[in-house]
Formats: sequence, structure tokens, C-alpha cells
Amino acid sequence: MSVNKPPSKVEILSEERMLSAFINVDSQTFRHETFAGAMSEPVQRQIYRTRQACAVLIYDTAIDRLILVRQFRIQAYQSGQGWVIELAAGMLDEGEDPAEAAVREVAEETG
Repeated sequence: MSVNKPPSKVEILSEERMLSAFINVDSQTFRHETFAGAMSEPVQRQIYRTRQACAVLIYDTAIDRLILVRQFRIQAYQSGQGWVIELAAGMLDEGEDPAEAAVREVAEETG
């Protein structure tokens, strides 16, 4: 049985910033190596670029329960109630250690 080697060659043909905001959006056109070894036709995709983020799954051993947080999300509001239940999570500040960010986010979101 042979195992296909994953494609390794990628050619970026163009990239354009479409939106600079809380989340940046770039449009990128590229070609990639196929499993057969040839290059694909050009493909265009939008890339949503955010800062690095962390998420924490909190388990309380005293009560044998997972702890989740309730957050307001505008996207959820536009299609329902707006409040969702999720992991404590957030974006890292510039140069922040992921473990330190995780502790900060848990404190901010759980009190």
C-alpha cells in the first residue's frame, strides 16, 4: 500500500488587503501542487487574519463539572438571542505568553 505524499509546493500569485479592522481580510490567489505532482489551476480564497488566541477548558474537580462562560456575540444576536455558551477564550496581546493570556482570560471571563 502506498501513501501519497502531501503537496509541498505553493505559488502565491497575488494578495490584496480587502479589510483592515478588528479582523483583517486578505484575498489571495495561489496555485498548489496536487497529489499527482502537477500544479493546480489558480485558486482564490479570502483569509481572515486575527491575532493569536487562546482558549481554556476549565474543569472544577470539587463539583466534577466543566465550567463554561456565557458571552454576547453580535453574529448570534442577528440570528437568534445573542448569548452563547463557550470556553473562556481571547486574543493574546502583542508579545504576551499564551499561558499568561489564558490566566488573564479566565480571570476576566469568570470573575
